[in-house]
Order: sequence, then C-alpha cells, then structure tokens
Amino acid sequence: MNLEQFRSAFPITGQRAYLFSGAMTPACDRTKSALQEWMLLWESRPLLAYDASFDQIAELRATIAALFGIDQTRVSVADNTSRASNTAIRLLGCPPGANVVFDETTYPSSRYPWLTMTQATPRVATREPGETYTDAVIRCIDSDTVAVSVSHVAPLTGVRHTLPPLAEAAHRHGAALIVDVAQTAGVVPIDLDAEGVDMAVGTTMKWLLGPPGIGFLCARTEHLESTPGLDLGYMAVDVAGEEWPQATLPPLWPDSRRLELGMPSLPVLMPAAAGINLLLEVGIEAVERQVAELVTYCMDGLVELGISVRTPSDPKERAGVIAFDLPEAYELATHLARIGVDVGGYAFGLGRIDPHGFNTIEDIDRCLGGIREFTSRS
Repeated sequence: MNLEQFRSAFPITGQRAYLFSGAMTPACDRTKSALQEWMLLWESRPLLAYDASFDQIAELRATIAALFGIDQTRVSVADNTSRASNTAIRLLGCPPGANVVFDETTYPSSRYPWLTMTQATPRVATREPGETYTDAVIRCIDSDTVAVSVSHVAPLTGVRHTLPPLAEAAHRHGAALIVDVAQTAGVVPIDLDAEGVDMAVGTTMKWLLGPPGIGFLCARTEHLESTPGLDLGYMAVDVAGEEWPQATLPPLWPDSRRLELGMPSLPVLMPAAAGINLLLEVGIEAVERQVAELVTYCMDGLVELGISVRTPSDPKERAGVIAFDLPEAYELATHLARIGVDVGGYAFGLGRIDPHGFNTIEDIDRCLGGIREFTSRS
C-alpha cells in the first residue's frame, strides 16, 4: 500500500484537512467496517459477539506486539494510557528512599501517579544552557533512582527524547525506563528492546488510527514475573472450568494477562486492531518520512507568519507534534474549523498541528492559508 492509497482510506480527507492526529485520528474505512461488524453481530447474535471477544483480545495483543517487535505475552490491554501508566508504576514498585526522574515534558499521566501511589522523591530535570532534554534527565539519575518516566514526545512542546541513552543511564544505576509512547507509536518506528525500554504505555486512539477506549502496557518479562497480584479480576487468574477456589487465590497467569481485570470495551477491539494493521501495511517508516516532510514544511510556514514555534527544528528531536504559541489559539482553531481545517487550539495560548501520513502538502497549505487570514484580521 502506498501513501495515496492510505489517504484514500480516510473519508474525511475528501472534505477536510484533518491535522490533529495527536488528539484523535478520524475513522478510516477499516475501523468503521470493523465497528459496524461488531454492532450488527451484537444486534443479531449477542452471544457470538461475546464469545468472539476473547480471541479478539488475543489478536489485539498480538497486533500491538508486532508494532513494537516484542512477544504478545508482554502486552496487556487497558482502557487508556493513564490506566496503563498506573499499572506500570505498581508493577515496578518503589523501595524506601527511592527517587523518580521526570522532566518538564513528562505528561501528567506519567507523573502524578508517582506522587500518590509511592513515596518516591520526584526529581524534575531542568535543562541548563546548551543542554538537551535527554541530557538533563540523565544528569539527575543516581543510585537511588527507581525509574525514569518520560513522554517520548511531549504534547505541549513537541520535544522528542532519544531513548537509548536514557535507558543506558537508567540501567547503569539499576533503574527502569518507563515511556509514554502515545505521541509516537504509529508515526515513529519503535523497537522497545533495541531502545532499552522497560515499560511502554499508550493508546490506540491517536496515531495508531483506532477508536478511544483502548490503552496498552508493554513490559519486559522480568517485571511481569516478579510482580505479586495487583488489582485483580477474573481474567488475571489461570482457572479452568468451575475450579474457582472460594477462600484462596488461584494461580495468576505467568504473563501480561495477569494485569487485565475483566473485559475491555468490546466494540472497539476489532477496530483497534484494524487501525494498527493498516499502519503496518503502509509501513511506519513511510508514515515517518511523510510526517517529517509535512512537519518541516508547516514549521517553516509558521515561522514565516511570525508565529513562535515550540517544537524543535532538528527532525531528530521531534515527531508529528507541532506546538506553537499564539494568544488566540482557541479562536484560531474555531476559525479554521469553519473553513474545513481541524487543528488543536487551547485557551491558554497553545496551538497544535499534528499531521499524519494520510495528510499532504495541500492540507498544510490550506491550514497555513487559514492562519494567514486569521492573523491578518487580528
């Protein structure tokens, strides 16, 4: 599949320039068909829909695993990134006197659970002049660090961490590297083992082309094997037939299934897998190249319009998120929506333009033209 065929899979591209995939991607033909298939089965044969869900969960685990080059026994399905992040922190544990290292780009879902679920001392890495975000984090790691918790790409700055140096520094001090990949999975190839990531959390509703309601946790086997029971549900235990102990805990699954409580959102299992499979078919590398070209083109256009861009200019330090400062960002997003362009605009003065592989230069030109029109009125 080439990028032109990929674009044609998204009906919205015929009417609008959708440029906010870092929030939620629009439905493509395959995800829509998968959702409709489940709805029809629920309507006509609900028990078949229920029975099929167990295989669909396993298929989704395998699909996510293929995306990251790991075995499906290391993937657990959650309902969102925050849930997966909380589970990762509990899975890791926290000894007395430990610290956890963040930086100013770490998203709240990977930061705040540490402050409520553990006694770890938070260390927020702040850059010194000439220092990268990654180097600032490495400087704060010591022998008491239990984990380094970062967002691979930060939603509010577009900054992308280089993971292998973080992993090497964390592991040298006996710490784990936990990474929120919600803003990179699907737009950047990620080999979790090659990058040295201990645990990765994310969601299917953004760059992975899926619907909301599905998150995931990918963990190294040693972390899964060493954990006791956390929050437990019937799907976490290995019980056959009616052999449910009444007053004792049955054995847990030896793999990632021990982290799953019960049924996830059943209607979105097939659509989530369909979105990832579409990405694998077109190729993450092809998406990455297209997005890199669009981001560079768009950032150059914003600078020409006199807009301050937060996202780094170096392609190695960014992915698909373009963050920029504009006091009227919310009003800009409203204006662009009226002319068929969808971007992010926040009332606190931050704008977001997040192109995916199904976008084109023409989409960016349409967006920049709308921004030019808006700013000329101000």
